[in-house]
Amino acid sequence: MKTPAVLLLFFASLFITGFLSCSPDIGLFYSVTMEEESSAGALPPTISPGDLVENASGEMLLVSGGLYLYTADAWKSDVVSPAAVDPQLPADSLARSAAYAYGTFFVCFVDNESGYPAGLYSSADPFAETSAWTKTTGVTNPERLLAENGVLFVVSRDITNATWSIYSYDGSVFTEELPDLDVNAGVWDMAWDGTDYWILWGESLYRGTLGGVKTVVDCSSIDGANIDYTGLFFHDPTGTIYLAANSLSKGSVWSWNGTGWTSVGSELEKLNDFAFFTVNGTPVILVGSVEGYYEFDGVSTFTLPEITCVYATYKTLELSDSVIREFMVSGDTFYALTSNAGLWKNSVPVGGSTRSWIQQ
Repeated sequence: MKTPAVLLLFFASLFITGFLSCSPDIGLFYSVTMEEESSAGALPPTISPGDLVENASGEMLLVSGGLYLYTADAWKSDVVSPAAVDPQLPADSLARSAAYAYGTFFVCFVDNESGYPAGLYSSADPFAETSAWTKTTGVTNPERLLAENGVLFVVSRDITNATWSIYSYDGSVFTEELPDLDVNAGVWDMAWDGTDYWILWGESLYRGTLGGVKTVVDCSSIDGANIDYTGLFFHDPTGTIYLAANSLSKGSVWSWNGTGWTSVGSELEKLNDFAFFTVNGTPVILVGSVEGYYEFDGVSTFTLPEITCVYATYKTLELSDSVIREFMVSGDTFYALTSNAGLWKNSVPVGGSTRSWIQQ
């Protein structure tokens, strides 16, 4: 048989195998034609978005080494360097707190040479052509930002003593909430249950009120060796706290029962963070993983949507094969923040009726 004929049969067999391998169990937000490349995407396709926040007008700010703006229904392809900041300093962490009218967006910058924090800056409107950024003082070496219930939390590094501390910020005063934390750990996540704040730091989970006593939550009922906690989430409709835990090879999800933890999902892919979303009246908890994400019904059923087909029009990594670290929900749209596979948007296209994933 001549070589061209052999190659033709080979590629035909690959096409048939790929076509037949498309999973029929594709979840609420997938179909075999839903995952496609956006040819007009202005963001680099292989960035690893660190944080994504939005204002009331639907404008967004994304951090991934630098700052990227989404305004006038489009991403600006140029990295933004606030005039008040040395343009050589990369952005490291981003948060928004609606409680502070004068400065809703906060960004931590890092010194390129030393790798140490270079300062915390705020802007009430980073989308204006002449946006003003102000350096916020009162906390040393701010490195990581989180926001819950309208309150900003700042992770500060004590370089001399090799420890970390977490502060809350009310717009004028920083209050130390958790001092002298293990530098070998790290803040993973935070949740607010309507009364208390839950802070996940390394292998420890803290619970308490602002400026009040913090207690360590007992996690001894979570089985397994070499466990890392990677996600924390308060599901408001049911009043449930969920915790994502990873062993060396598998992930699991646990719910807080008031005194201990109950397993609601095991033998999963290794997990990251949670988000809550409602589509067509169906509430779904999303859990990012090292291979796409799970749709969780809040009881015990985890669906891992899959797409195993690669289309001729698709040129980059599939979202279902990518590490999804977290989500950002905005009305009836949500975004997946990946590791090295860009930012993805899930929505119903204008004039369409089927949800789809589009790389930004």
